[in-house]
Amino acid sequence: MKKTKTSSAAAKRRLLIEQRRNKQLKWLSGLLLLAIAAEALFILAKSDYLDITRIDISGNKRLTTARVAKLSGLTTKTNIFDWRTADVRRRLLGESWIESATVTRRLPLRVVIKIAERQPAAVIVMGARFYLVDKNRIVIDRKDTNVFPGQAVVSNAPVEDEKEIGERFASPSVRNALEALAGLDKDLAASVGSIAAPSIDGMSFKLKSGPIIMYGKAEMIKQKNYAIKVILTEAANEGKNWQYIDVRVPSNPAAKAIG
Repeated sequence: MKKTKTSSAAAKRRLLIEQRRNKQLKWLSGLLLLAIAAEALFILAKSDYLDITRIDISGNKRLTTARVAKLSGLTTKTNIFDWRTADVRRRLLGESWIESATVTRRLPLRVVIKIAERQPAAVIVMGARFYLVDKNRIVIDRKDTNVFPGQAVVSNAPVEDEKEIGERFASPSVRNALEALAGLDKDLAASVGSIAAPSIDGMSFKLKSGPIIMYGKAEMIKQKNYAIKVILTEAANEGKNWQYIDVRVPSNPAAKAIG
């Protein structure tokens, strides 16, 4: 009887040892397979089988497609997984002409880049510099001479420190001038040659056709636009030339003829 019990206990011990060994073997086998898979993935990730095959770029008008591609840092020799979209986007936004950018992986091997470019609003003259800015007063470009034809020129604004490309003008007078310019009807805005912005209340437009529009604050824009159009239309019908048009109080506009 004792022998039977002893044999049974020994058999159980052998079974437990065998089960433990099997579990260890399974664990080691799984670990080995995982290591092999990881090594295979590493080799695949570093191979040219996962290189980008196409980069689609849209939204660029001033910047060439080649320029945007170069800014992104991506090429058809770049692994589709070996970069971060945030890093590519940051590089794109380092270009002053790019206002916003999205970068998307389109698996298996395609990348889509969409950008929105800044639109020039005016040229700000300050010191010996000419600053091309967008509607948000961000400096897109700057030169020592005005090489930005067709843009209204803002002058007489309160002096600020010299601006680098990508920085913003902080002057309330400049902000007011650009807001007022943006609020003008398209045809009227196109006829503005220069803007004097010594202060908010003292802001005025000089039209290419001659008259000065004393505008003031960028408020009651619809009423001011209407008053300007009425006065200019009357002048055209009557053959008059105005020295200035004052719409700072649009409900009571004034105008002075030349001569």
